[in-house]
Amino acid sequence: MQNTTEFILTELAAANGGALSRAQAHDRGIGRSTLHRRQRSGLLIPITNRAFIHSGLRTDHSVLHALGLAFPSGAVARHTAAALSGLPVRPRPFHFVVAHGARPNHQRNDELSCVHIHETRHLPSADVERRGGLPLTSVARTLVDIAPFESDRFLIHLTERALADRTLTNEAMIACLGERVRRGVRSSRRLARILCDTLADQDIGDSRFELHVLEALQRQGLSGLIPQYVPPWFDGIRGVTDIGCPIGDTIVECDGRSFRRVTAAHDNDRRRDRVAAHHGFLTIRIGYREFYRSPDEVAAEVAEIIRDRRNERARRAS
Repeated sequence: MQNTTEFILTELAAANGGALSRAQAHDRGIGRSTLHRRQRSGLLIPITNRAFIHSGLRTDHSVLHALGLAFPSGAVARHTAAALSGLPVRPRPFHFVVAHGARPNHQRNDELSCVHIHETRHLPSADVERRGGLPLTSVARTLVDIAPFESDRFLIHLTERALADRTLTNEAMIACLGERVRRGVRSSRRLARILCDTLADQDIGDSRFELHVLEALQRQGLSGLIPQYVPPWFDGIRGVTDIGCPIGDTIVECDGRSFRRVTAAHDNDRRRDRVAAHHGFLTIRIGYREFYRSPDEVAAEVAEIIRDRRNERARRAS
């Protein structure tokens, strides 16, 4: 019987990030007294009166898995949810949200000292998603929840990162913001205000952005521009540039939404810029939001640079 009990407890915990619930154990025929003996032996570490951590299968997130089992209507929240959704924030201390009035007593359990447990009166299913076996507040809800603690600039960066990673959609963010604003949630109006431009320009994709930049430069009277220009040092598909002007030894790169983040993509861009400079080409980068705020002004600045380089090249040739 002991081996069977150990196997069942291990099986349950292995399927839940090192945690299991009392209800799961009871469903498999393990009674209260048996669970109590396993607590005394140190095999099971109680998190609440509803869930345990298996000491042999414990991971960094086991306490969150245990809380998820103990509070099925709750979710990992705030900066912890943001980090687990791939956003560049610090995941610690852990944050978990439960229904109003359901918060457990931290003083009774040292295991919960690393978790900030919050209460909410409204956590609809649309605001919860599962990642890695854990219930997390959705990216949209998470951004609203952390808004009171972050700067405008950082919130815009996080939103753009989520949109680029496709963990967030324009529609989901607008829907969540609208609901939280109607409820008068702290900082929701501020977040809605600062995200107006970010959410409004989501419909324009990178390929259309490049076309718009090309058209704007052509309106400045520039000729000889080559979209998807393949430079002489072409090293595969990653070597293709957005717009090239071989006569002026100039490359124009359109940094659309999918590049608005600090990732390997940016490292690759910097490498490409260095290779272009080695071959005597200047790389001009145009940002998505910058361009759509004042397209003619940006295009005029770029056109002037290209003309200057063309003229300089002509002088050297003569």
